[in-house]
Amino acid sequence: ELYFQRSQEKTIYVLTTVTAIFLPLQFVTGLFGMNFKYMPQLNDRGAYYLLLLIMTIYTVLALLLVWWCSSGRRRSLKHHDIEAA
Repeated sequence: ELYFQRSQEKTIYVLTTVTAIFLPLQFVTGLFGMNFKYMPQLNDRGAYYLLLLIMTIYTVLALLLVWWCSSGRRRSLKHHDIEAA
């Protein structure tokens, strides 16, 4: 039962992480994928590259946050396993 619970926790953690990273990116992609007649960024050539830069920075920061949180989580799980034994 403990194995099943940990397996389920890991699955939920992975799904939540993937959602947290990609959901905002999908929102921005969907927003700019719509056909607007008047959109301020359409005439500005640098806006496209600025958007790509912002999305890349967000993705890198989100991945670093996930890595940082998961490394702390692993340490706390190892500490918990030592106490349980």
